[in-house]
Amino acid sequence: MTSLPPHHLTIPIPPTYADPTALRHEIDAATAPLPHFHWRLRNEPASVTLARRLTAAALTHWRVTAPADALLVVSELVGNGVLHGAGDVTLRLHRDADLLRIAVTDTGSGTPAPRYPDPHETNGRGLVIVDELTAGRWGVHHLTGGTTVWAVLPTALPRQAARPHPPHPAAPRHSGDC
Repeated sequence: MTSLPPHHLTIPIPPTYADPTALRHEIDAATAPLPHFHWRLRNEPASVTLARRLTAAALTHWRVTAPADALLVVSELVGNGVLHGAGDVTLRLHRDADLLRIAVTDTGSGTPAPRYPDPHETNGRGLVIVDELTAGRWGVHHLTGGTTVWAVLPTALPRQAARPHPPHPAAPRHSGDC
Protein backbone atom coordinates (compact mmCIF):
# COMPACT_ATOMS: atom_id res chain seq x y z
CA MET A 1 0.00 0.00 0.00
CA THR A 2 1.35 3.42 -0.90
CA SER A 3 1.47 5.85 1.96
CA LEU A 4 0.47 9.47 1.53
CA PRO A 5 3.31 11.91 0.90
CA PRO A 6 4.74 13.15 4.20
CA HIS A 7 4.20 16.82 3.30
CA HIS A 8 0.45 16.23 3.15
CA LEU A 9 0.06 14.34 6.39
CA THR A 10 2.36 14.71 9.37
CA ILE A 11 1.47 12.89 12.57
CA PRO A 12 3.74 13.17 15.60
CA ILE A 13 4.15 9.65 17.01
CA PRO A 14 5.50 9.22 20.52
CA PRO A 15 8.61 7.00 20.66
CA THR A 16 6.86 4.13 22.44
CA TYR A 17 3.42 2.67 22.03
CA ALA A 18 2.96 -0.65 23.74
CA ASP A 19 -0.59 -0.96 22.39
CA PRO A 20 -0.97 -0.81 18.57
CA THR A 21 -4.68 -0.02 19.01
CA ALA A 22 -3.77 3.13 20.92
CA LEU A 23 -1.48 4.17 18.07
CA ARG A 24 -4.28 3.58 15.53
CA HIS A 25 -6.66 5.72 17.62
CA GLU A 26 -4.01 8.44 17.83
CA ILE A 27 -3.58 8.41 14.04
CA ASP A 28 -7.36 8.42 13.49
CA ALA A 29 -7.80 11.37 15.83
CA ALA A 30 -4.99 13.31 14.14
CA THR A 31 -6.24 12.71 10.61
CA ALA A 32 -10.02 12.72 11.01
CA PRO A 33 -10.42 16.39 10.00
CA LEU A 34 -8.69 15.90 6.62
CA PRO A 35 -11.59 15.88 4.14
CA HIS A 36 -9.43 16.49 1.08
CA PHE A 37 -6.11 15.83 -0.58
CA HIS A 38 -4.48 17.37 -3.62
CA TRP A 39 -1.37 16.60 -5.61
CA ARG A 40 0.44 18.24 -8.48
CA LEU A 41 1.61 15.63 -10.97
CA ARG A 42 3.96 15.89 -13.93
CA ASN A 43 2.50 15.74 -17.40
CA GLU A 44 3.86 12.27 -18.14
CA PRO A 45 2.27 8.82 -18.46
CA ALA A 46 3.75 7.58 -15.18
CA SER A 47 1.59 10.14 -13.37
CA VAL A 48 -1.51 8.04 -14.08
CA THR A 49 -0.09 5.17 -12.02
CA LEU A 50 1.02 7.56 -9.29
CA ALA A 51 -2.45 9.15 -9.20
CA ARG A 52 -4.04 5.71 -8.71
CA ARG A 53 -1.65 4.90 -5.87
CA LEU A 54 -2.23 8.23 -4.14
CA THR A 55 -5.99 7.85 -4.55
CA ALA A 56 -5.90 4.31 -3.15
CA ALA A 57 -4.02 5.59 -0.09
CA ALA A 58 -6.52 8.41 0.43
CA LEU A 59 -9.49 6.05 0.04
CA THR A 60 -7.95 3.66 2.56
CA HIS A 61 -7.42 6.57 4.92
CA TRP A 62 -11.10 7.50 4.56
CA ARG A 63 -12.23 3.85 4.77
CA VAL A 64 -14.12 4.06 1.50
CA THR A 65 -15.73 0.67 0.93
CA ALA A 66 -15.97 0.63 -2.89
CA PRO A 67 -12.74 2.14 -4.25
CA ALA A 68 -12.51 0.38 -7.64
CA ASP A 69 -14.78 2.84 -9.47
CA ALA A 70 -12.90 5.80 -7.99
CA LEU A 71 -9.55 4.40 -9.10
CA LEU A 72 -10.84 3.90 -12.63
CA VAL A 73 -12.32 7.42 -12.79
CA VAL A 74 -9.04 8.90 -11.52
CA SER A 75 -7.10 6.87 -14.11
CA GLU A 76 -9.31 8.11 -16.94
CA LEU A 77 -9.33 11.77 -15.88
CA VAL A 78 -5.60 12.00 -15.13
CA GLY A 79 -4.84 10.04 -18.31
CA ASN A 80 -6.90 12.51 -20.34
CA GLY A 81 -5.15 15.44 -18.65
CA VAL A 82 -1.74 13.98 -19.48
CA LEU A 83 -2.65 12.97 -23.04
CA HIS A 84 -4.76 15.94 -24.14
CA GLY A 85 -4.01 18.71 -21.64
CA ALA A 86 -1.07 21.01 -21.20
CA GLY A 87 1.31 21.52 -18.30
CA ASP A 88 1.26 19.67 -15.02
CA VAL A 89 -1.92 18.00 -13.82
CA THR A 90 -3.49 18.64 -10.42
CA LEU A 91 -5.55 15.89 -8.80
CA ARG A 92 -7.93 16.88 -6.03
CA LEU A 93 -9.98 14.49 -3.91
CA HIS A 94 -12.64 15.68 -1.50
CA ARG A 95 -14.77 13.44 0.67
CA ASP A 96 -17.85 14.39 2.60
CA ALA A 97 -20.30 12.11 4.42
CA ASP A 98 -21.30 10.00 1.43
CA LEU A 99 -19.66 11.46 -1.70
CA LEU A 100 -16.21 11.48 -3.23
CA ARG A 101 -15.46 14.44 -5.48
CA ILE A 102 -12.61 14.02 -7.95
CA ALA A 103 -11.21 16.97 -9.90
CA VAL A 104 -8.35 17.00 -12.39
CA THR A 105 -7.01 20.32 -13.67
CA ASP A 106 -4.48 21.06 -16.40
CA THR A 107 -3.46 24.28 -18.15
CA GLY A 108 -5.01 23.32 -21.48
CA SER A 109 -8.02 25.06 -22.97
CA GLY A 110 -9.74 22.11 -24.66
CA THR A 111 -13.24 20.90 -23.89
CA PRO A 112 -13.32 17.18 -23.14
CA ALA A 113 -16.34 15.33 -24.49
CA PRO A 114 -17.33 11.67 -24.65
CA ARG A 115 -16.60 9.91 -27.94
CA TYR A 116 -17.87 6.70 -29.38
CA PRO A 117 -14.93 5.35 -31.39
CA ASP A 118 -15.06 2.53 -33.89
CA PRO A 119 -14.70 -0.94 -32.34
CA HIS A 120 -11.18 -1.38 -33.77
CA GLU A 121 -9.84 1.79 -32.09
CA THR A 122 -7.85 1.19 -28.91
CA ASN A 123 -8.69 4.39 -27.05
CA GLY A 124 -11.27 7.15 -26.84
CA ARG A 125 -13.76 5.56 -24.42
CA GLY A 126 -12.60 7.16 -21.17
CA LEU A 127 -15.33 9.75 -20.68
CA VAL A 128 -18.02 7.23 -21.64
CA ILE A 129 -16.69 5.03 -18.85
CA VAL A 130 -16.60 8.00 -16.45
CA ASP A 131 -20.19 8.88 -17.40
CA GLU A 132 -21.36 5.33 -16.66
CA LEU A 133 -19.46 4.97 -13.38
CA THR A 134 -20.64 8.34 -12.06
CA ALA A 135 -24.25 7.98 -13.27
CA GLY A 136 -23.71 11.15 -15.32
CA ARG A 137 -22.37 13.18 -12.38
CA TRP A 138 -19.32 14.72 -14.03
CA GLY A 139 -18.53 17.88 -15.93
CA VAL A 140 -16.02 20.43 -17.17
CA HIS A 141 -15.13 23.88 -15.82
CA HIS A 142 -13.01 26.29 -17.83
CA LEU A 143 -10.81 28.42 -15.63
CA THR A 144 -8.45 31.25 -16.38
CA GLY A 145 -5.38 29.34 -17.44
CA GLY A 146 -6.82 25.85 -17.45
CA THR A 147 -9.57 23.28 -17.53
CA THR A 148 -10.96 21.17 -14.70
CA VAL A 149 -12.81 17.92 -15.28
CA TRP A 150 -14.70 16.77 -12.19
CA ALA A 151 -16.67 13.69 -11.19
CA VAL A 152 -18.72 12.63 -8.17
CA LEU A 153 -19.08 9.09 -6.80
CA PRO A 154 -20.81 7.64 -3.75
CA THR A 155 -18.30 6.53 -1.11
CA ALA A 156 -20.11 3.59 0.42
CA LEU A 157 -22.32 2.07 -2.26
CA PRO A 158 -21.19 -0.21 -5.03
CA ARG A 159 -21.77 1.06 -8.56
CA GLN A 160 -24.86 -1.11 -9.09
CA ALA A 161 -26.61 0.47 -6.13
CA ALA A 162 -25.82 3.97 -7.40
CA ARG A 163 -27.32 3.40 -10.85
CA PRO A 164 -29.44 0.26 -11.16
CA HIS A 165 -29.52 -1.45 -14.53
CA PRO A 166 -32.59 -3.16 -15.99
CA PRO A 167 -32.57 -6.95 -15.80
CA HIS A 168 -30.95 -8.83 -18.63
CA PRO A 169 -33.52 -9.70 -21.31
CA ALA A 170 -32.84 -13.42 -20.84
CA ALA A 171 -33.42 -13.21 -17.07
CA PRO A 172 -36.51 -15.03 -15.84
CA ARG A 173 -39.43 -12.73 -15.19
CA HIS A 174 -41.71 -13.22 -12.23
CA SER A 175 -45.40 -12.66 -12.79
CA GLY A 176 -46.15 -12.03 -9.14
CA ASP A 177 -48.46 -15.02 -8.75
CA CYS A 178 -45.99 -17.17 -6.87
